[in-house]
Amino acid sequence: MMCAMLIAYLTVGYPTPEAFLEAAKRIGPYVSAYEIGFPPRFAKYDGPVIRRSYMSIKGSLDEHMALASSVNGTKFALTYYEDIRERPEAFISKAASSGFAGCLFPDAVIDYHLEAEKVFSMVNDAGLKNAIFVSPSVPDALISKVSRWADAFLYLGVRPTTGVPVPVSVEALVKRIKKLYSGPLIVGFGLKDEEIKDAIGAGADGIAVGTAIIKALEAGPEKAEEEVKRIARIAGN
Repeated sequence: MMCAMLIAYLTVGYPTPEAFLEAAKRIGPYVSAYEIGFPPRFAKYDGPVIRRSYMSIKGSLDEHMALASSVNGTKFALTYYEDIRERPEAFISKAASSGFAGCLFPDAVIDYHLEAEKVFSMVNDAGLKNAIFVSPSVPDALISKVSRWADAFLYLGVRPTTGVPVPVSVEALVKRIKKLYSGPLIVGFGLKDEEIKDAIGAGADGIAVGTAIIKALEAGPEKAEEEVKRIARIAGN
């Protein structure tokens, strides 16, 4: 069996710049890529743990990008399109110069689908790749339309917000999306241990983990490493 991809989320600079960098270094051997979150004005698809992490960090975007540039490995810059809508090219350019492989805008398809392809094109024009987020509420026709831009991966968030346990059939959702998109499919948003196995068994290429890592990181970078190693074992890695 091929190893599943493991995408690890970290909030830039959380809980401190030093702990952030140490955690990134420690979990690096076990992950396929990082999602590095930059604080938005309103994290509408993030649960309470990640929202709390956003609220506790200070500094400018330039300072955050400079810190993120020190993280080695494949990394995707995550922020809300709503926050950069007036000048998306500025954020994308900073991400490119800071060593990111691509961008992920969780609200682009859900809330701004008429503008989504324009910003995805900007990402490609900057030499970066698109990790595109969709939820179960996005119509199949729209998923099919935007997924052609997902040259990094398509990210299926199976719940309304991160880290909030709402009953869903992960297996059914994965099978639905695999009929619409043939590229790498990543599944996340509050996956329980058994749901990780269900997602991969149903055909997902990997999983994304955020809340569990941020919770563990609050107890120290070594705890974040332990949690990522545990999740990697569940995923079959």
